[in-house]
This record gives sequence, structure tokens and C-alpha cells, in this order.
Amino acid sequence: MASLRVQHRPVYRMCGSCQENLYLEVGKQGLVPCHFEDFDIIGWINGDGDVTNTSPFIYMEGSQIYGRGYESGDYDMHPNGSLIINEVKLTNEFNYTVLFVPSGGANEYFNVPVKVYVPPDPGYPVVNGRTNQVIVHENTRGFINCSLTGIRPRAHLEWVASPDEISLDSAHRVTDNNDGTYNTYLTSSYKVINSPTWRVSLICRVAGQMADLFPSVTTVYLLLEQRKLQILRE
Repeated sequence: MASLRVQHRPVYRMCGSCQENLYLEVGKQGLVPCHFEDFDIIGWINGDGDVTNTSPFIYMEGSQIYGRGYESGDYDMHPNGSLIINEVKLTNEFNYTVLFVPSGGANEYFNVPVKVYVPPDPGYPVVNGRTNQVIVHENTRGFINCSLTGIRPRAHLEWVASPDEISLDSAHRVTDNNDGTYNTYLTSSYKVINSPTWRVSLICRVAGQMADLFPSVTTVYLLLEQRKLQILRE
């Protein structure tokens, strides 16, 4: 097996040539994309800070891959130095360090934070017990609930609706499932302000940047029984 050279005056860089703000899905194969050229050794270390005395769990010297992580089958490496996680687990949410040994140069270290995510089950926000497209027969005032279960990381839900048609008073709640995942709830009372027809539509979705991880939405069609009767009588 090739020997691993370790020097004791490391140069630290933030993220370097590795992708930032990375989320990997639990249960799938994950790639931590990096790109290095002209190197003698690329290694991956668990942890950050002073890791000069820590051996990589996987490393590449030339075209050969070594290390306990490779031998166990948990990890692999792309020829450009990227880390391959064969099956992403919650424990892979970690601050990794890349050891980069350039040809004829001193060791360099790159801090690479990796986060993981778990999609919801079911895959859409649940509104009043249903998903994807929901039809609710109600009056001009009432209550409506939306939830996502079994997700990671934490996220909040929001309603998307026309403020000229409907007003919403909402409360958020997040519960911890004690298995690394969370449930998030949005409980709302509503009041229809103005509806030329007998239908108001609104969408429940994940709010903010977490919507990139959880893009599914549920559309709600609120059918107003009182308003429908008024239209039929006119």
C-alpha cells in the first residue's frame, strides 16, 4: 500500500474547489463535487480544525484508492478528487476536510461542510388529510390545516393566496421525531374577503430556501357553499 505523506504546517482554505451549501438525500448515493488538478494525493478526513495528525478515511494516490472507508465499501472517489458516499446516512452530515497534496508542494486543507436531507412521506404537503390537489367545501369562514411529516432539515410551511380574496391567520408548529426527522404543521383560520365566483384557490408549500429541497406543493380549491347558493339564486 502506498504511504501517506503528512506535513505539519498545513495551509487552510475555506471550501476551496468543492461545492458549497451541499445537501445529499438520505438513502441515495451522494456526490460531494470537487475538482483538483496536478495532485499527488487527495484524501478525505472526518472533522475540521487541526487534522494534521488525523489519517484520511479514504485517499487517492495516483489512480489508486486506499483507506478504511474504501475498503468497507462505504465510500469511493472520483478521479478528480470528489467524494462518493455509496449510501447517504444521517451520520454523513459532517464537516469534512480535504487533504490536497499538490505535485511538489506543501499540504493544503479544504473544509467541506456536508448536510443531508430526508424528503417527506407522503411527498406532498397534506391539507385536511389529502395531498396534491384538494377540494374543500366550506363557507366564507373556517379552518384549514397543512403539514409535512418525516422531513429533515426543519422547514416551515406557508400559504400562497391572493390577499384581495382571502385573509389567513396562521400558527406554525414543529415536532421532533427523535430519529433525525421532523414534522411541521401550519394551522390556519381563514376569511374570504371577496370572491366574484364561488371558488378561491390557494397553495400550501415550504417557505424560504428550504423550498429548493422540498419543491412539491398542494393546491387547494375552496368551494364556497354559501356564495354558490347566492349565485344560483341571482
